[in-house]
Formats: sequence, structure tokens, C-alpha cells
Amino acid sequence: MNIYKSEKLSKIKIVRHGFFDRHDGFSTGQFESLNVGLNRGDENAVKNREKIANYFGIEPRKLVTATQIHSTSIHTITEDNLDYYLTNTFNGDGIVTNVPGILIGVYTADCIPLLMYDESTGFIVAIHCGWRGIFKRMIATALLHMKNLGCKKLTVVSGAFIHKLALEANVVPVEFQGFFKNNVFNLQLLLKTMMKETNFEDLNIDTFSNQNFFSHRRANYKNTGDKTLTNTINSSTTNNSPLLTSSSENAQLNHDNLYSNKNYMQCEKTGVQLSSRHQEVVHHQTGVQLSCIMINDKRL
Repeated sequence: MNIYKSEKLSKIKIVRHGFFDRHDGFSTGQFESLNVGLNRGDENAVKNREKIANYFGIEPRKLVTATQIHSTSIHTITEDNLDYYLTNTFNGDGIVTNVPGILIGVYTADCIPLLMYDESTGFIVAIHCGWRGIFKRMIATALLHMKNLGCKKLTVVSGAFIHKLALEANVVPVEFQGFFKNNVFNLQLLLKTMMKETNFEDLNIDTFSNQNFFSHRRANYKNTGDKTLTNTINSSTTNNSPLLTSSSENAQLNHDNLYSNKNYMQCEKTGVQLSSRHQEVVHHQTGVQLSCIMINDKRL
């Protein structure tokens, strides 16, 4: 498995973490191959999750993820409520814990995966946040949640996500307009700005241009039937090394080529870009990759 590591989190001996890409799993077709999404009709997702759990040396049931709903809901797992989270499904987009031996994670295919560790309290955090979550103030909510738990020395790392995306102007709140230009919203710049008061690291991996990762938008763009667009995507520069990422310069080039095409419009309900000549939304299901973190269990 290709496991991308944070330099900052790797220095913290009590913590183990990993940002996985789409390779070296059991799934096939559009889910090829390390898809971890349980609600996508992929029967091999369970086996993929078991493979990741085995890598961390834990029982599969101790890999805890929420049913993500683009919300600001954050769950805090303690010793007292641990059994509930190990045996039940729950909705939300953030998980916090200081219980050793529990691997908490989020799954993404363009949205931002954030892993955090607070030195002052020992809490770890996994947050899922796309443009919908950002506009609902998910990042601000997560930072406030950690502050209320007494966290004062947060290390925050972002994994692979789509760095820029096209949106209609009327869906971008006024406070975020400074990151919106020529119908393109700059998620990467916004994230770096919001994390100025934390010990922040961005792995600088763009899911749209790097085909080692699942990308919901890239999958849907390929289904529009636009050969020029598909060729642009296929010519994206990628790097097979799990410790390296695609060139941000090339990622910028691919995005700029795409967003200069005036044939594309925004479908607000799905967030899928479509050619204006298409009469209906093309929704192509894709896999999702896992980003996860745990506190070492001294008993292991």
C-alpha cells in the first residue's frame, strides 16, 4: 500500500497515521482498488478496511469512521462511550479521541482530509471538509471544538484534496469571496489562511490532477463525453512515489485549462461540472481513500 506521511506527525512518537491513495486494494471497476467507502455498493470495501486495520495492528472494528454528510457534526470518543462507537454507525464529519488503540479516519475523493494532534491534551482528530463544509464553517467549528477541549498546541495536516474548483458566484458566501476569482474557488489558499495559528502542514497533493487518488470530479468529467477535457485529464502529471506528489505547477495548468472552457457550468445540487450541451446530470460513483490517525496502545 502507498502510505503518505506527514513530517510533523511522524515526529510524534505516540501517534501513528497514514494518508492512503487508491492503490493496492481488492476493489475493481470504478472502485479500483483501495476503496474504503461502505455505502457505495462495493463488497470489497470491507476487505480493504481490514487490510488497513491489519497494517496498524488493530482489530477491524477499531477502525472508526462516520457516515459523512457534509455537516459540522463532530463526535468525541471517550472510554465511557467507546463501545457505542465500536458497534454503531453514526452521522458526522469529525471524530476526536484520546483513547489509545482506536484508529479514527475520514474518507475523501476531493474533499479535504485533516488529521490533527494536540500536544497539550493528547487528543487526535480526523476531519472531513469539502466546499459545502467550509461554507458551513466546519473548519472554524473544529478549531473551536478543540479549543473547548483545552487544546493549545495543535498540529494539523491536510492530505490529498482538490486544490481549486469551479463554482457559481451565488453559492460562495461573502466572507469567502477573497478566495474566489473567475468562477474558481481556491480551496488550498483558503485552508492555509485559516490554519495560520496552528502548526500546519499541507502534503500538497491535488486529487484532480494526480490519478493515484480517487477524484469525484475527475470521474464525472470523464463521463461527460468531452474528448478535449478527457485528454487534458489523462495528460495530468502524476508521480508513483508514495512520498512525493504531483507537481503543483502542472496541477495549476490542468485546472486553468479546464476552467477556461466556457462550455462548463455548475450543478449546485451535486457539485458536478457538466458541459452545457448535456441535458441531465451525469453522476459517476467513485471510490474514496482513507486518512487516519491513532494513539499507540501501550498494550500492543
